[in-house]
Amino acid sequence: MDTLRTENTRLRTELATAQQRISELEETNARLREEVTTLKQAPFQARRRRKSQRKTRDASREARGGRKAGHLGSGRRRPEHMDQRERIAVGEHCPDCGHTLTGDGVVREWVVEDIEPVRPTRVVCYEIERRWCPHCQTYKEAPVTAALPRHRVGLQVMLFVVYQKVVLGLSYGKIRHELHTYFGLRLSKGELSNLVAEVADRFGPAYARLIQLLREHVAVHIDETGWRINGDNHWLWVFLSDVVTLYVVSHSRGSKVPQALLGADFDGSIVSAFYSAYSPLDYEKGKCWAHLLRDAHALIDGKPPPDPERLIRRNARCVRRWSRARLPLVVIPRRAPWTLHACCP
Repeated sequence: MDTLRTENTRLRTELATAQQRISELEETNARLREEVTTLKQAPFQARRRRKSQRKTRDASREARGGRKAGHLGSGRRRPEHMDQRERIAVGEHCPDCGHTLTGDGVVREWVVEDIEPVRPTRVVCYEIERRWCPHCQTYKEAPVTAALPRHRVGLQVMLFVVYQKVVLGLSYGKIRHELHTYFGLRLSKGELSNLVAEVADRFGPAYARLIQLLREHVAVHIDETGWRINGDNHWLWVFLSDVVTLYVVSHSRGSKVPQALLGADFDGSIVSAFYSAYSPLDYEKGKCWAHLLRDAHALIDGKPPPDPERLIRRNARCVRRWSRARLPLVVIPRRAPWTLHACCP
């Protein structure tokens, strides 16, 4: 009997210890589940900033201040045309508690703009009829207008490649990836390069006509910026008149680029920045107003003239007068060095 009592006491003690251990494990499990849930939600929650960062951000917001009171908002406009209207019914029961919903309800509108998945590439087989011409002593056929001769892809593909390469500046590798991802079309990098070259050749006569038209204008604005081609540094030049805009990509940033495009017989004026490449050009020269004001401020920060504030006011007044009354541009004599001129008294 004593042995049984001892065994019973031991088993009761082990059971209490096991129950306590089970309670501890359940608490640990609940805590770990909560931590896992928090970690899963963390990437989708805004990161909490430190108090000093919040103060800096709040101060910058107050400094910006947005538009002044009374100005109209500049949010995204609501589309006027709706391609589809879809009614989203709420149902008869509350989605949270399950109680029956009452009342006739109200309807709010939420306008969403989306894109449709791109269809696969459309493959067309043209059956071209050929007939014999007894006068020309050869077969004749009608031209195919949807593609250029000797090309396996249509004009839409060629224009897409040119837009991605020239306007967006993408590499042929990325364009190749886009064509395969969006349209299921596989083209090599070499074929893409040939497409761009072919389009450039086709637009060559039109480009020459634009150059001739640009040379006939009285004022041409010129600017240049860096441009990378296959990892090599180039320069993208832009020539702008009131009706013509021309782009030129060149290894050079020197004066020979605008001189070659405008020609020796150009009798108009050029408007540019203070870059030294424009100084040797034998044309009438005008200065960009923004660069005038910027250089005036630089003079104040560096070596100011006798009355820098007066210089700034005169240039600012000149810009305002020109923008309101369309006054003539500042014209600097041919081959004159780039110096700062105040154009208003």
